[in-house]
Amino acid sequence: MIPTGQFFPIPRRSLHISLALAALCALLAFTNGTASAAGVEDVDWESLPITNHRDLQAVDNDGLRAFPTNVFPIRLFGVLLNNPADMLDSTPFEPNPVPFNLGASWQVFVQAIEPDDFGGTAVFMGQHYGNVPPNLEFTPAPTPDPSRSYSNADWLDEITRVSMDRETGHVFQAGDLVEIHAQGALYFGGKTNVNEEHFIESELDFELKLITPGYGLPTPTSLTLADIWDEAEDSVLFDPTRAAGGERYQGELVELMNVQLVDDPILWGPDSLLTVADAEGREFSLHLGLDDGFSGAAPEGFFSAVGIFNQEGGGTAGYELWVMDPSNITVVPEPTTLALAIMGGCGLLVLGMNSDTSPLRAAFTLIELLVVIAIIGILTALLIPAVQYAREAGRRAHCTNNLRQIGLAITQYHESHQSYPPGNVTRSAGICYGGGPGTEGYPSEDGANWCLSILVFLEEKPLFEQYDFEDFNEAVQNREVREKPLPVFACPSDISTSDLLVPATGPASPYALNLMYRPGSYRAVAGRSDGIRFLDSAELGDFAREDRGPIHTIGLLDFTTESIRHIRDGTSHTLMVGESTTRTSLPFRTFWAYAYAHYSLSTVTPQARTLLADYDECKALGGYGGSLPCRRGWGSLHSGVINFVYCDASVHVISTGIDMEVLQAMATIDGGEAVIQAP
Repeated sequence: MIPTGQFFPIPRRSLHISLALAALCALLAFTNGTASAAGVEDVDWESLPITNHRDLQAVDNDGLRAFPTNVFPIRLFGVLLNNPADMLDSTPFEPNPVPFNLGASWQVFVQAIEPDDFGGTAVFMGQHYGNVPPNLEFTPAPTPDPSRSYSNADWLDEITRVSMDRETGHVFQAGDLVEIHAQGALYFGGKTNVNEEHFIESELDFELKLITPGYGLPTPTSLTLADIWDEAEDSVLFDPTRAAGGERYQGELVELMNVQLVDDPILWGPDSLLTVADAEGREFSLHLGLDDGFSGAAPEGFFSAVGIFNQEGGGTAGYELWVMDPSNITVVPEPTTLALAIMGGCGLLVLGMNSDTSPLRAAFTLIELLVVIAIIGILTALLIPAVQYAREAGRRAHCTNNLRQIGLAITQYHESHQSYPPGNVTRSAGICYGGGPGTEGYPSEDGANWCLSILVFLEEKPLFEQYDFEDFNEAVQNREVREKPLPVFACPSDISTSDLLVPATGPASPYALNLMYRPGSYRAVAGRSDGIRFLDSAELGDFAREDRGPIHTIGLLDFTTESIRHIRDGTSHTLMVGESTTRTSLPFRTFWAYAYAHYSLSTVTPQARTLLADYDECKALGGYGGSLPCRRGWGSLHSGVINFVYCDASVHVISTGIDMEVLQAMATIDGGEAVIQAP
């Protein structure tokens, strides 16, 4: 994998906090919080009234907190606006005593939906509370207390705890309707944030409770900068009554209309803080989320952006729009020569239709009809690509969310079993049942795979219990599970995921039992390969341990499941599950429940042809190993990118033009490669 040496990931959000905490937290940390006497599971939450977001976020004339500090615990109600991995970097690292650096961070926003409520609330958690007040001592220099920070293991436990509903195990995602159970809160960045008040004790834990999964995001309020502007102050209006200006929309999903980038476009990218302006020169801050899709080119000209209206500056300033998804940036069309021509054509048509005032004229002339047809054709040609682009953006976002759910499910599996799930479970090495004519007599050696193992953590407990883990994968009693369509394992951009197919090779192939399986879109990362050795099946004769990935076949050559402690190269840089599909030879595609060889596992071979998402083309191009690397390739039907979830459960895109040596390094857990940065 990709070692980071002495580099510790410090999110921009944490750096923003660091700069202000020195002046602010020493004054506020002791007066804002309320230490509760009970743990989050011990509070009778149902007995508490719902607190309005508008009340919690109330401010005085200086923009400081007006909500009382002695009323906790409280509960709030609303819709999750973001997935935490899109907002802040939660990658853990061991205590690093740097004053005012909170390190790894986790945050979601919840927006009010009740008619008598408005606004929203940020829910925040950091790893290294020992670096900030009240744990930071001044003697006279600020001195951190590492014992007051979460260890890596404890931090991952906390991430798991707050990311799923305690009763149902549902993994929270944007659009879920939830309750916030808060035992404390601190004022920071101009708003009151539900948090742990910088303490690691469970008595100050918060939690989210699921009310309705997939409730849906609220419709964003459309705003121009003129709508929230104080012309006298030439800044965003601050209204302490929260009836107008920035305070009115803080914590809500809004669409900022008709702005353009002021900064150099080269600064556009994930987690960047930029300045935009409208046509009249009003300037505003635009904060991009962590999605790798922001690595593309900056929008040209005027655009609109949907995001969370936020405040980071404290007091009466520092408002920004925090955009989570590149698809939420929409370029505003400008009048082009083509558009002017259409308008001119319409004008001529109108003139032509009105040039004859005779009461007997009631029909189109041939020329008018041709003009109408031409206009319709031009408009159709303009609209179809835009509609297709919007649909693909939605499909890709859905695909990303699938991988995020899979990543969290694997994380929960690890929490429960102290290891990652097995890629495939096999009983012996050196056989190839169903590999072709003449192999029909070999016994099946396939048990379960990683997809089957995590079903219970994907809210598929009945299906998990229905699968017989003691019998072979191809057993009759496992048929219903094998043929079950599961949307979480199918990318909407993929083709024919609803069709049952017979895999090309193995025990289920036409050469053997001729069994149907349901296709999928995602494969776990078994490691890297030279083109002929793959850690995914029982045929393996030998394999270098340093080439293994996080999820691979077990039960042969003394290989067993991996755990997070084995990932010496860093969870935030190690691939775990990615997209794998093909446009051709569909029997070689992914089958989510097939526990044989490469059908739910892939390996990175240093050949660019393996990223084509086209088995036939890959095979025709040729290379070391022949078709074997093509069977274990990666690929998507998104343009030029492949989605991967990493071992820290974050989802990122990887360009199909990536250096294959770098991709190989990202596929191993303990390779010790010299690569220091992923593209």
